[in-house]
Amino acid sequence: MSEVLRERQKKELKELQAKIQAIKKAVPKGDKKAKKRSAEEIAQLQKDLSDRHDKELAACTEPAAPDSSATAQLQELKLSDEPTTKKPSKAEKRREAKAAAEQRKLEDISTLELDTTARAQEHAKLLELVSALGLRIQDI
Repeated sequence: MSEVLRERQKKELKELQAKIQAIKKAVPKGDKKAKKRSAEEIAQLQKDLSDRHDKELAACTEPAAPDSSATAQLQELKLSDEPTTKKPSKAEKRREAKAAAEQRKLEDISTLELDTTARAQEHAKLLELVSALGLRIQDI
């Protein structure tokens, strides 16, 4: 539960940062009063958010009185929730395809090394025949 809370708080913090940027950009350059008001508003928004997050974390970490019906419902939810599988991104799919292609390439190379071609077989037989006669094959 605290992880869900932290994720939500992180999202709220990002939204606050976006709102702060919008407030800062809305202030005209030479208007000192508007700049001061916006700075006060930003400070107030940040304070409110941090206070609320602190309270939520404190409430989350405090051991609450165990309510049997709430605990039973929570256990039921935990048991009924199936782990959701995350859809792989395009980059992950690309990496997997690249790894699979590399694996196939390695398998093909190993099978080529094991399989001797007709030329290699012919060369080996010719080498045996020539060596039996006491001759050798000279590459030119």
